[in-house]
Amino acid sequence: MTPVDRKLSLAWMALVALTLMSFAAAEGPTDRRLALICIFAVAGVKGETVASRFMEVGRALPHWKELYRAWIAGIAIMLAAGHLV
Repeated sequence: MTPVDRKLSLAWMALVALTLMSFAAAEGPTDRRLALICIFAVAGVKGETVASRFMEVGRALPHWKELYRAWIAGIAIMLAAGHLV
């Protein structure tokens, strides 16, 4: 297995683990608001992982990386706010 394959496999496994964490937060006995915040935070982390590993944003110029991160964070925050308000 090449180092690139290993990194992609680890990223994929992290995405699966994060998905299971979201499921556990949604189905667990936690407070609804706390569960929503956790779910959208995990979704933001997953978006960043997909962008940096599979869309190769990690190789982009620094200003593009920051724009992607701001976009992903903004979307996660807006969705969470829309569900909580």
